[in-house]
Amino acid sequence: MKSASAGAHSDVSDPKGLFVVGVDLASRSIRLCSEDPGTGEILNREVSREKFEGLIRKRGGPSMRLVMEACGSSNYWGSIAEMNGHAPVIVPARFVHGCSSGSKDDARDAECIWQMGYVPKIKSVRLRGAESRMALALLRFRESVLKGMGGLANRIRALSYELGSVSGKGAPAAVGALDKLCEETEREAPGSVMSENLAAVSSAACGLMKAITKAEQAIDERVMSLAESDGRCRLLMTIPCVGPVAAVAISAFMEDPASYRNGRQFAARCCAVPLHTGSGGKITILGIPPRGGMFIRRILFEAAMGMYNRVMRQQKDGREGKGEVPKALSEWIVSLAGRMPVKKAVSAIVNKLCRISWAVLRSGRPYDQEKSSLVPPSAMGPDGKVRNARAMRKSAARKLLQAVGKLESFLERRKGQIPAGDDTARGRGSEADDKGSEGRHGNAGKDGLK
Repeated sequence: MKSASAGAHSDVSDPKGLFVVGVDLASRSIRLCSEDPGTGEILNREVSREKFEGLIRKRGGPSMRLVMEACGSSNYWGSIAEMNGHAPVIVPARFVHGCSSGSKDDARDAECIWQMGYVPKIKSVRLRGAESRMALALLRFRESVLKGMGGLANRIRALSYELGSVSGKGAPAAVGALDKLCEETEREAPGSVMSENLAAVSSAACGLMKAITKAEQAIDERVMSLAESDGRCRLLMTIPCVGPVAAVAISAFMEDPASYRNGRQFAARCCAVPLHTGSGGKITILGIPPRGGMFIRRILFEAAMGMYNRVMRQQKDGREGKGEVPKALSEWIVSLAGRMPVKKAVSAIVNKLCRISWAVLRSGRPYDQEKSSLVPPSAMGPDGKVRNARAMRKSAARKLLQAVGKLESFLERRKGQIPAGDDTARGRGSEADDKGSEGRHGNAGKDGLK
């Protein structure tokens, strides 16, 4: 997963020989701002996406320094510009907004972006390659799927609580509480409106749970395949608590380790280094900034929290551990836990993982336990398969599918007990309901949801 550009930051202080153009990107139209070489007049006009792409791909034209504000499509346009011999520069939005001296509109934004092309030593956002963008997109979809599962489980748990049933933690416990609630309702009031509504909700919840679990398993299988086939990921998985998900995320986010001067710079890119402010020779350390690589920080925070919890559990039980968390690291984490809050200690572990990840990829060698207090768990077996895929959560998915299957079995048994001609007690399938669905939604009752 190599970068499409040379470094993590580029210097736009020397635009000589290149025609500087400020580009304000949008979904339907693009604003361009430049200076007329002959008259010095500022040209500011709006063009369509097709015309802008044709301008970039035009053969025989002058090479341009295209300065763009960082946004969702800046990497796409930057890649096209680079392939056609131009020099793309992606500027963080906070720098552009600081340059504005009036009300905000597209024309003023384009002019501010154009001015950024002449600011000396401004740090720009690194242009990310297509493979890295797709790998990060895969992990973001995985995160969305997991959030959808959590939201659905919370909704089921809230419904059970409203009806007097309290469920435990996790999606399988929520589905089990719903199954128990359905059985009790059907036993107390068979064929009632409440029983029918609860059965309809349960059937929809089962379908959603199965679909989300299937999507999660498909994404996890692809992540496992990427981790097994990429040598950089295999190197990263020799680090303690770095599994396939974290390895793919670090590899795609870092791309070229030579882009960073040291491990601290990569840790700062991952939002694992606190900000600071100072005046008059006095420096004050602030908190962790909520910007930059928050996505990868969430992944590493989960891994670091697992390490922290294991150490605390081992300390409580009076055991040294089983090789996953060594005694030296345990002492360091215990020392952190004794003088700072939990999240601050976990953030320090995240910082350490970032620095070690950069050192491993920079050197191109597996993690060496003699150079640090960490001891790597077994990541690869003799057959080359990943062994430490804790993030795949196969056992949790199995328990969830078992709970969903039990609820579906009850719904099927309940459906078979309802008389075939009793339209008032059936949840679906009557001719009157089909006609009503056609009347409200056209043909959606037959073909619209396929």
